[in-house]
Amino acid sequence: MGRVEEVEDKTVATANLSEHLTRVAHLMPDKKAVICPAAPGAHDFIHWSFRELEEEADRLAHGFHQAGIVKGVKTILMVRPSLELFQDQTLARDIQEPATPVKPLELPVLNVTEEERQAILKWWGDRRIRELSTDIDATYEEVRRKVGENESIATDAFNQLLKARDILIRRDAERIAQAEYYIEQVRVRLKRASESESAAKKVQWPLLGWGLFWGVIFLALLIMAGMDWFQGLFQPASQAQSLVELDVFLSAMLWGGIGGAVAVLYSLFKHIGMRDFDSQYVISYVGKPFLGLIVGATVYMILALVVRALGIVPASQATGEVETIPAIAPGVVYLVAWAAGFKENRLLELVDRVMKQVFGSSDKEEPSSEPAVPTG
Repeated sequence: MGRVEEVEDKTVATANLSEHLTRVAHLMPDKKAVICPAAPGAHDFIHWSFRELEEEADRLAHGFHQAGIVKGVKTILMVRPSLELFQDQTLARDIQEPATPVKPLELPVLNVTEEERQAILKWWGDRRIRELSTDIDATYEEVRRKVGENESIATDAFNQLLKARDILIRRDAERIAQAEYYIEQVRVRLKRASESESAAKKVQWPLLGWGLFWGVIFLALLIMAGMDWFQGLFQPASQAQSLVELDVFLSAMLWGGIGGAVAVLYSLFKHIGMRDFDSQYVISYVGKPFLGLIVGATVYMILALVVRALGIVPASQATGEVETIPAIAPGVVYLVAWAAGFKENRLLELVDRVMKQVFGSSDKEEPSSEPAVPTG
C-alpha cells in the first residue's frame, strides 16, 4: 500500500497501523492505496486512494464502536484478500440495506498549473466561495439542532463539513466542487433524518404489531406441531416411504417464519434509532414473515437433498439397524432455517449463484478493449 520514508524504528514498533494510515493519507491523499481486479479474471482494475481508504476505515470504526467492538475486544476477520477486505461486509444487512452499498463519489485530484488554478478560482468567484463557507456554518448549526443527540450521524456530518471547510480555507481550486458535494451530502442526510422521523411516527406501531403478531402465531403453531393430534393431521401413512419428514418440514418452515418476524423487529428498531427509516420499504417489512416461511421450507429441502445424497440418516428416522450411520438432528435444521428466515437474502444469493453455475449466467461480460496488465 505504500510507505513513508525515514520512519524511525521505535515509531514503527509502537505506533498503531491506523496512525500510519492517517499520516500517509495526509501526505499523499490521492496516491493509490488498494488496487485489485474488478472481477476474477478481469483485465480492468478498481482502486482506492489513501484518503478513501482512511475514510472507509473511519466509517467502519464508528460502526464497530456502535456494535460494542471497542479497544480490548478480541475479534476474528475472515475474508479473502480483495477489496472486500477493506469494505463493510456485515452479516447484519437487513430489510432496508441493498446488497451493493452506494459509495459516495470522490473526484480525482488534478495536477493543475498556477495559471489554471487562478482561472478556476476566478470561475467560482469569491462570492460563491463565501456563500459555501456560510452554508457550512448554517449546516453545522442544523446538524446540532436536528441530529445532535445521534453521535453516529452527527460525527459523519461534522467530518464531511470539516473536509469541505478545509478545501475552502486552502483555496484548493480543483476540489471546490467536492466541497460543495460534501455540503449537499450532509443536507440530504439531514433531510432523510427528518423524513425518517415523520414516516416512523405513522407506521412504527403497526409494523411493530405486525412483527409481534406473526411471531406469536408462528410460535403457537410450532408448539402445536409437537402435539400428537396435530401431527396426525399431516402425517403420511408410511413415513418410511415419504420423501419429506412432514413434522420436521413444517417446523423448519415455521422457524423460518419466526426468523422473518424477528427481522422485522430488528430492522424497525435499528432504522428508527439511526433515523434512516424509509417508508418505501414498508411492503418489505410486511412480506418478511411470509418470505421467512418460504425460505425455511427451502432450507429443509436443500438439507434433505444433501442428507440423502450423502447417505446420512435424519435423527428422526435413525433405528437400531443404522446406529453407526451419522444422524442429522432436527435442531440443526431449525437453527439454519431460523437464520435463513432472518437473513433470507444470503440464502437467495447463494441459490442464485448456484443456478448461474449450473445453467450459466445470462449476463455475459463484454470483452475488455484494454490490454491486459502484466502481474508479477
